Amino acid sequence: MNKLKQNGFWIFCGLLAAGLVAAIALVVFPLWTQRDKNRTDVIRMQGSLKTILDKGVPGGSDISEWQQRKKAYQDDYKAISKLYTERDVALEAWFSNAQAAGGQVPLPDQFSDPYKDACKEVEAMLTKAGVAVGTPEKGEGDEVKLHFGFNWQNLAEVEWDKLSMPDRQNVIRALQKRFWIAKHLAQACAPAEGGKLAARVLDLRFFKPLCDDVSAIPPLMGQVGSVKSPEYIASWVRPQMGAMKFPEFELPDRLGTTLSFGFGVEVPFDNVPRFLQHLLNPAQAPHVLLNIAACRIFVASQNETEISENILYDPNKEPGTPGKVGELRMQKEKAVNPVNATLWLTCQVIDFDPALLPKWATQ
Repeated sequence: MNKLKQNGFWIFCGLLAAGLVAAIALVVFPLWTQRDKNRTDVIRMQGSLKTILDKGVPGGSDISEWQQRKKAYQDDYKAISKLYTERDVALEAWFSNAQAAGGQVPLPDQFSDPYKDACKEVEAMLTKAGVAVGTPEKGEGDEVKLHFGFNWQNLAEVEWDKLSMPDRQNVIRALQKRFWIAKHLAQACAPAEGGKLAARVLDLRFFKPLCDDVSAIPPLMGQVGSVKSPEYIASWVRPQMGAMKFPEFELPDRLGTTLSFGFGVEVPFDNVPRFLQHLLNPAQAPHVLLNIAACRIFVASQNETEISENILYDPNKEPGTPGKVGELRMQKEKAVNPVNATLWLTCQVIDFDPALLPKWATQ
């Protein structure tokens, strides 16, 4: 014990040295390690910053350019949405004599007669202009090829009682929109300022059924593989499981959807460019926003390759007859007109919903 008291100072120094070593091991060494790591990170960041500086750091001019580009994109967005909104007005309109109170969807009884009258007016307009609508046509061997025209929905066949109220409203809304599309197509066939451009409306067929319940709304002829189905339906879409299938697309941000349909029409060759122009950019209302997804143009039938005609003449009595025969032949050849071109068009109309546009796009 006396020796401990005599050597207390050295013992204290030993303990202090041990504590110092422990402190260095527990505190200083980790700090040195962290220092080395931080130094490595700083060196790496310096290299990255140098690379960025070599490439150029975005400054005020870059930010200003980006803001100008953003404004240009927004202006383009506004212009496109404005066009879509203006063209959608026609699809959203109701017949003046079928408008329900408060802008609600009319009931079937309110909608039926105005719909039938409007359909008759469209066909009467085409008939007056000389455009045939869905009439039978004889082909080779006097075979009758059926054409279906606009395929107006017979509302008397719809069993409204089988449909729920939302389904009834959806069907009536769809029929109203399809009518405006049909009228748009009819006016492309016979525009008011351009006269008749088409010779015959063969078929108009929307690919999406009005309702999934086929027991309430019978499908159109040709949608279930009927032998009377127009041959050009298969070029649009293949029947699957007794119904015609075609993909509809939704616009970004749920701003609307597409309404797809096939349109068969006969058009004189000279009128094809003008007819397509009126489809895409109509001169008269309704101004429906229509896109052509696919188009096939062909000749369904050919002119006769040769026509023989016997003419008897006496050179002694009629010395000018050979010349007259040549003149008659030239007249006959000039009278031969090219046959009409048949167009199979796959089209989509944009059913736009401006209510879902962002606020900045409507200001």
